[in-house]
Amino acid sequence: MSSVSRSPSAAALPAFTLASLARLQTRFQLVLGGALLALAALLVMSAASSTYNTAYSLFQGIVQDNSVKVNASEQALQHIASASTSLADYLITPENSPTHPKALTAIYNEFKSFRDEMFTLRAGVSDTEREGINTLEKVAYDQFWPQIGIALWEQQIGNNAAARTTYVTINDLLEKNIVPALQGIERTNFEAMVKAEKQAGMTIVGQSFIVGALGFGVAAGVTVLSHWLRRKIRRYLTPGIDGAVVLAWMILILMMSQLLGLPGELKSMVEDAYYSVTASSRVLAQANQANRAESAALLDPDHLTRWQQAFDLNKMAIELRLCGQVGCTAHKFTSGGDLINDAAFQTARYINSGDSASIGGAVPLVANVTYQHEAETLETARRALVDYVSIDQVTRQYIAQNRMADAITLNTGRQVGQSNEAFDRFVSAMEYEKTINRREFDKIWLEQQSALPTNNALLGFGGYLLLIVLIGAGVYHRFREL
Repeated sequence: MSSVSRSPSAAALPAFTLASLARLQTRFQLVLGGALLALAALLVMSAASSTYNTAYSLFQGIVQDNSVKVNASEQALQHIASASTSLADYLITPENSPTHPKALTAIYNEFKSFRDEMFTLRAGVSDTEREGINTLEKVAYDQFWPQIGIALWEQQIGNNAAARTTYVTINDLLEKNIVPALQGIERTNFEAMVKAEKQAGMTIVGQSFIVGALGFGVAAGVTVLSHWLRRKIRRYLTPGIDGAVVLAWMILILMMSQLLGLPGELKSMVEDAYYSVTASSRVLAQANQANRAESAALLDPDHLTRWQQAFDLNKMAIELRLCGQVGCTAHKFTSGGDLINDAAFQTARYINSGDSASIGGAVPLVANVTYQHEAETLETARRALVDYVSIDQVTRQYIAQNRMADAITLNTGRQVGQSNEAFDRFVSAMEYEKTINRREFDKIWLEQQSALPTNNALLGFGGYLLLIVLIGAGVYHRFREL
């Protein structure tokens, strides 16, 4: 009997082949889908890292570049004006006055502080600003400071008339060269900060949308893969893939929540906080110049009108910077407690265009109250300013009556009811106003300085790395069952 060879039937062969091909096709689709999702996750990781690093650099640039130069120029202006005021106080007070030696010490201390601020300023200036800094320092160190030494020497040898003439020279150097140069540096860097904040917000939002689009694609892709597997293998859960679904959406929500919140943080840091920091510094700079003019009027009564006009102009600038209208300090800023009253706010908020232009478009402080204790601090400053200006009016009366000794005592004294006591109260209040806002500025930066690298590591890198691992584990898990 002949043997008959056994082989698959004609009908069975195609069925076996089709099932194998379908299984291979499903496996290929699973691996391909997993690989594409892993690649997309790597793209999100790269985009997120770039966005976080960009955001960090933008925050850092505002804090460590623009704000440092703005602050240094403002502080330098305050210190050099104070040095000039102290010189005037020294020259007008008798040797037995307690103000006399204190004024001499203050001259050196204030000029040293000026030099320190200039060192900070020089360390951060760009090449385009360096020439201006060189010119400013040449005037300050080669002309202004030597003239102070000459005035002190003339006073010591009893040549008071020459000392007064030298003081006028010193004042001219200050008003015509030093003050405009420092104000120019401050204005340029403040405008750069404002511009940087606006551009930073747009940059962060633009990059965040790219990250969000890629992240959404990954989250949606993993979700589709999870549902596809559920249909293919009739399993309700695939731990790796389903864990990746949850993780992908969670990372996306957390990351976008933080990234899209960064422009708001920048706005709070610059517009809510630093606007008031620099406004306070500008008020203090104007106040120091007013105080210098008040002392100079006693030192150089031959030019009394000039000094009194300078005082009045600085007083008006202070009022505009505080509350937006000349004479607005005659009315209370608060309606009780730590709340700005509506009338004061409206006056400051709707400062007219001419007055706004005269203070460089700055927002008056009363119109930008954001934090606790600001309102009551500004009200304290207002009361001190009112006292200071009232005392100046009495000083003018004494000068008109030729009661120079009384005018000098009133001007240089630090007892209640005397000029320097009221001025010191005003300065203390404005310094505290600046401190309140600087603290908030620094707080936001410190939070982002920590949060941005941390979230970059945890979400942008670690989160998507874990996502890739989960996708790989899920693909491997179900690959064997297909």
